[in-house]
Amino acid sequence: MCCDGLSTGSVFHALCAEHAGDRRATQYRFSVQSLKMIDTAKSPGHRTLRFRSLDEALIEAERLAVADAVGTLVRTGNWTLGQIFSHVASFMNYPYDGYPPELPTPPWLVRVLLKMMKGKFLGGKLPRGYKIPKLPGGTAGVLDLPTDRALAMLRAAIARLEAAPPSVPNPVFGPLSHEEWKALHLRHMELHFGYVCGRSDEVTE
Repeated sequence: MCCDGLSTGSVFHALCAEHAGDRRATQYRFSVQSLKMIDTAKSPGHRTLRFRSLDEALIEAERLAVADAVGTLVRTGNWTLGQIFSHVASFMNYPYDGYPPELPTPPWLVRVLLKMMKGKFLGGKLPRGYKIPKLPGGTAGVLDLPTDRALAMLRAAIARLEAAPPSVPNPVFGPLSHEEWKALHLRHMELHFGYVCGRSDEVTE
């Protein structure tokens, strides 16, 4: 049950964004010519995860990092574990630090429609395979980092979110409570962590 990749974003990516936590890291650029990209909207094996807290999500991240270190990590998508961790951490940091200029603001009609669906996004699950239009790679914040460095970035972002919510409204949903901000990021981590697993016997077709 797992996978993650280039095309995996989610409507969440168009909702809130900021600057990645490590400005020295290089934005990962994919070459469709040199890699056979997996269509992560349709790829089999995505795990269904449900995190009740940021602590639970971090425990799973650390478990995956151990599996990666010992060579038992299985992924069925296009991203490394370091890219997954850096991506979700970047989107946690965006509301605090500012939005990257390459991330477009969704049209007002899209924002109105998505705001009406806020409960579905916060309480359900984010869609697989969404790509932000006109953005290279379909999303932002995917950094080519080693797993341990990306995990440290994720730990710091989780601690920041746990301590206090962002002071700015979400670009699409508007003002969110602390618990709503957490729920949004938990759904985002469930989406991406679902594309990797710690043992080959967790993978299902």
